[in-house]
Amino acid sequence: MIDATPVMASGRDAVASPGVATAWRHRHLLDTDVLSWPEIALVLSRAARMAEVVTGTRERPGTLRGVGVTTLFYEASTRTRVSFEVAARLLGADVVTVAAGASSVTKGESLLDTMRTLEALGARMLVIRHATSGAPYLVANHFGGSVLNAGDGRHAHPTQALLDLYTLWRHLGAGDLGPFLAGRKIATSNSYTLHALVTGAHAVPVPLGIARDTLASVRALLERAAAESDLIVSTAGVSVGEHDFVRDALAALGATMDFWRVRMRPGSPLGFAHLGATPWIGLPGNPVSTMVCYELYVRPAVRKMQGHRALHRRTTRVSLAEPVRTAGRLTHFLRAVVTDDQGRLTARLTGPQGSGILTSMAKANALLVVPEDTNELPAGAEATAILLGDARGFTDRPPV
Repeated sequence: MIDATPVMASGRDAVASPGVATAWRHRHLLDTDVLSWPEIALVLSRAARMAEVVTGTRERPGTLRGVGVTTLFYEASTRTRVSFEVAARLLGADVVTVAAGASSVTKGESLLDTMRTLEALGARMLVIRHATSGAPYLVANHFGGSVLNAGDGRHAHPTQALLDLYTLWRHLGAGDLGPFLAGRKIATSNSYTLHALVTGAHAVPVPLGIARDTLASVRALLERAAAESDLIVSTAGVSVGEHDFVRDALAALGATMDFWRVRMRPGSPLGFAHLGATPWIGLPGNPVSTMVCYELYVRPAVRKMQGHRALHRRTTRVSLAEPVRTAGRLTHFLRAVVTDDQGRLTARLTGPQGSGILTSMAKANALLVVPEDTNELPAGAEATAILLGDARGFTDRPPV
């Protein structure tokens, strides 16, 4: 299946909804990656009951009656903070609000000192929002109660993720989520990702919808895209699978194929062609591959068409905080977090690097470049990192 932005992706059906957990085993909620599906299903079912409490059709349960809940926000966020406070009060909690900008933090008090003060004053549940990735984890290691991560920089926002999933569950139904979670259906997440990336590049996305797994459908969308856009970006359908019809559709439309496949990971199955005067970039279907290839190929193309001379993300040299290993033979672009350690930039991988693990990209602020002739770099080694969202802007020098 392809999805066109003009952007194009495929589907298979089936399977029943997984079970619901009978108990919650976590003391903290710092990220969603530790949750099993039955535990997520438990959260969704509880959220449905709480929705009735909010509307007044169910009595307030008083689950947190007498429990001290403190919201500690180092970033301004009205919606998130107020949502936690309203929910805690509906559950009967004693709620205290602390805004870092109006606290002793302005006089140099550390995060841990603030936490200890709040704990001594009765906080048993701490809802923390912080710009620094990992800050809630630091607090959880020292706090005697429970910590809820309300967002820590570019790292995680678990309650937002659960809210998004609840919205899908409410509209699709629990049974309909089963095929997606079991891998029998593919959610068109790339459409939303590309829409945001294109908009962020000050271009205008023109979504054409999802092509069916037929040559005729793929050809029709590509033909329409060539007539309606300055640049065609499609996702999926560019490999050699049973339902990958993009190459055949391009050939049928008389496209000029410039290249097909590149020596990189993630993102090897990438293509570039011209449909008449309209350039086409075919991105892989895996979410991480799509985002990495967008940064390396689509963003520079868009900037070129906008008249910019500085087309590429800036790079910097970093010191590795941990050993890095790859399979070699291809240039690897690993998702990493670069931090400034007293003027020395260090890089650490975001975790598992599979091209379907979208959190690896969501947590990253850089792409670590490992050349194809290198398969191992020790901790402390120097490497090149492509900075994502760098405030210094762009450069005319390609990253590799």
